Formats: sequence, structure tokens, C-alpha cells
Amino acid sequence: MLSTLFRAALRGAVRCRAAVSMPKLQNYGFSEEKRLVGGLQSSYASEYRGICSTVSSMRLNQYVRASPIVPDGSLLTKSVETTVLNGYTPTRTVVKFTKSQGKRQCVKTVLKRFYRLNWGIWIRTKAGRHKRRWKKSGANARRSRQHVFCNATQSWLLDKMVTPFWRKPKYWVDDPYAPYHKREEYWATRTTPSPVIRKPPST
Repeated sequence: MLSTLFRAALRGAVRCRAAVSMPKLQNYGFSEEKRLVGGLQSSYASEYRGICSTVSSMRLNQYVRASPIVPDGSLLTKSVETTVLNGYTPTRTVVKFTKSQGKRQCVKTVLKRFYRLNWGIWIRTKAGRHKRRWKKSGANARRSRQHVFCNATQSWLLDKMVTPFWRKPKYWVDDPYAPYHKREEYWATRTTPSPVIRKPPST
């Protein structure tokens, strides 16, 4: 439904732009080669208000204002409908071969936002821990300072976004995460062999 309404609004806007005559453009100092890319002139204010009033009834006027239309009827943006309807999805692709050395390059934002423990899990801080501190109780502020685990899927993805250097164990002086770099209570992450429990001889 929203896609149909948006397409109808764009078709109406294109028709209004196509209705503008070229002699009218030349009178205001615009030729066929010189397009109107910046702000709309006063001569097009009435048409622009008509377009916005049509779209505002569908509550989509902010997207039309964000994507101005040139006099020949073409949009300045590449894919307005995809951006509006689907939203913008940020992507951080991994550089497998750099131009300088031809090596793999890690994503720097992963190193700033996450931290990898030696047994393979990634940890992060809680979102919004610095917001509205004045209204948080003491227990809530204490919980906001704590770190949380990433799940297995996220940890696997973050491992692929960094180089092998950052996946190796690091030994820092006075490391505050030193007690958490081992997980001996779980069979898949323990490094020392489990003690053998011998049964007492039966009498």
C-alpha cells in the first residue's frame, strides 16, 4: 500500500516537472543544458507547493523534499523508493586485499566497540549506559556499567571482521579482564584437563 502511494506521488511530481515549458526556463536564465540542481526558484514555488500538498496527504512530504526533481523530470537520487521504504542499512565490508600491501584489513569499529576474550567470546558495553544518569537508581547504574556477552553468531561474525592478530591471546600488564580470559567450567573452552575422579574401592 505504501509503495503504491509513493509511486503515485512520484508520478504526479514528474508530470508537474515535465509541464514546465523550456522558454519559461530560458527567461529565468536556464537553458536546456543547464539543469536546476540547487534550490527551486520562485517561479516553481507554486508547483513545488502543489507537489508537497499532494504528498503531505500521504505523509511522505519529507521524502520528496529530500529528493528534489530537476526540470526534465528525473530524480537526483539513485533509488529513492528503496531508501524510503526499506530504510538505510549500514554495511561494513571487510577489505580482503589492501592496495598498499595486499593484506587483509580489519574493521576498525569492531576494535573500538567490542573486546575479545581469550576463550573466543566477544563482550560489549550496554547501550545507553551514559544516558539519563540522573534518573537511574544505584542498582540500575551499576548494571549499566557491566559488560554483556555477544552470542555465538555475533562472535563468529566479529571473528571474520578482524585479522588473525586480534584473535590471538593478548597479555597486558594489569589486565582488568584477566580473570575472565579462561572458562574452565565448560568442556568446550577449558584448557587444562579435567581432574579424574576415582571411585573408592568397594568393600
